[in-house]
Amino acid sequence: MDRIETERLVLRRFTLEDAPFVLQLLNEPSWIRFIGDKGVRTLEAAEDYLRNGPIAMYARHGIGLMLVTLKPGLEPIGMCGLIKREALDDVDIGFALLPAYWSGGYAREAAAATLARGFAAHGLKRVVAITSPDNERSIRLLERLGLAFDRMVALNGSDETLRLHALQPAPADAPKHATRPLATYRGSCHCGAVRFEIDTDFPELTTCDCSICRRKNALMVKVHESRMRLIAGADVLREYRFHTQTARHFFCGTCGIYPFHRKRVTPDHFGVNVYCLEDFDPGGIPVRATVGAAMP
Repeated sequence: MDRIETERLVLRRFTLEDAPFVLQLLNEPSWIRFIGDKGVRTLEAAEDYLRNGPIAMYARHGIGLMLVTLKPGLEPIGMCGLIKREALDDVDIGFALLPAYWSGGYAREAAAATLARGFAAHGLKRVVAITSPDNERSIRLLERLGLAFDRMVALNGSDETLRLHALQPAPADAPKHATRPLATYRGSCHCGAVRFEIDTDFPELTTCDCSICRRKNALMVKVHESRMRLIAGADVLREYRFHTQTARHFFCGTCGIYPFHRKRVTPDHFGVNVYCLEDFDPGGIPVRATVGAAMP
């Protein structure tokens, strides 16, 4: 995992030249409060942190925390990556951004892309995350990413207990089971011009690494066309097709939001962007990473 690119971000492996930024990030009050004081106060200490932390982990496991940079100038704004700790059986995901970039959705964009790459390229079966019980912002993000609360843990004999969240995508051939009662959910684009309803029991959610889904960064549920109803907005929907011209991707012509698409392999089904559903919480629903980029 050398480089990950999303619509707005580029994640790459750290080098020792990134020590000035690491020195800044590790001394942010939010880092010290929620992650811990690493005692990094000089450039030399920041280089040691990189050398003995992320860079060493790249060599041992092929994964590790990566520098998050913002396009187009590739300004460093944080770090995100997969970590293999001796204290945990599973690989966990970690992320931290400078406070100035907390409200732009960058952490979710970086973490979602990292998870998708981990499942698709590294064959991971389960990913966990740990966070302080009072870190409400991180808890909300983990839940949006599909990492449900698992249990409280204490690492390395520490007296501090942390929340452990876990994400275990279902195998593609696994039988699908309902995770919620069958119900009707309403959804819309951002401006409200496009409104729709779906009936589903949420057997699973999916991500996709194809060229368009990487840019949309959506979390989707699959529903049959008989269980999807467009209430308003047929006149403002815009359609986009590419490659085989089979999948039909729909966007609101006013606000630009992607609410749903007709699927390529099963064109009688829609993939629905669950973040367009009203008051919907994806926590506890298994997430399966699909590999669209490899399809001919």
